[in-house]
Amino acid sequence: MKKESLTAIQKAQIEVRRRLENDLGRGGSIHCEGRRFDAETGREPHLCVGQRDVNEVLFTRRVFQKLPASKRVYFYHEFNCSIVCRNFHQKYGHSRTFREWFEKFIRRKYGDEIIDDWLRNVPLKIKLHR
Repeated sequence: MKKESLTAIQKAQIEVRRRLENDLGRGGSIHCEGRRFDAETGREPHLCVGQRDVNEVLFTRRVFQKLPASKRVYFYHEFNCSIVCRNFHQKYGHSRTFREWFEKFIRRKYGDEIIDDWLRNVPLKIKLHR
């Protein structure tokens, strides 16, 4: 029986998860980035339950799902993805408050110039205005 190979999208999803899980400054192998959000925004800590998901934050799948796979791969990047528990993902993962916090967080972590460059190169006709 022939083993099916992974698509470029699947490879990108696996790779971004690996990078997030290996970066202790992000989620590491055991932490939910929603915990940092709770702490930095003074929110009541949520109850982490279930496995952790890779969550597209600045650009959700809905925004880029109709692009060709070669362009969708761009969005599976640590500048656009977080690693959060299922509970956080379902309740807050796509909220405006989390999205705004996430952008500030990645700018602090990686630097404005790098993030601005990544945003400028987003393969969308309509760009985010910053």
